[in-house]
Amino acid sequence: MESLCELLFEASNEDQLRILQQIRDSPSSISSLAKDLNLSSQETTRHARRQTEVGLAMRDPNGLFRAEYGKLFLKQLQGPTFTSKHREYFTAHTLPIPDAFIARIEELKA
Repeated sequence: MESLCELLFEASNEDQLRILQQIRDSPSSISSLAKDLNLSSQETTRHARRQTEVGLAMRDPNGLFRAEYGKLFLKQLQGPTFTSKHREYFTAHTLPIPDAFIARIEELKA
């Protein structure tokens, strides 16, 4: 459980998520991440180091940050992202939602 809590803690920060999404799509250096995401180099370094420590990111031999495991983690966050976006609907309705639907909710991506 500790490992899951660490991953969720790192994903709870918007800048962390933005960095992870950026390196999911293409490996990047600290300087390019900082520039692309309008963050300071110090912030970007700190976030990238934390992601590396929990395994969401890794640094390749060229010094670029990649998100191989992070790709899977981000894909699995699509379900909670959808339910969070539509929180008002889900809190206002007490419909029984079939487990099969819940298991595939990330496919909605809207």
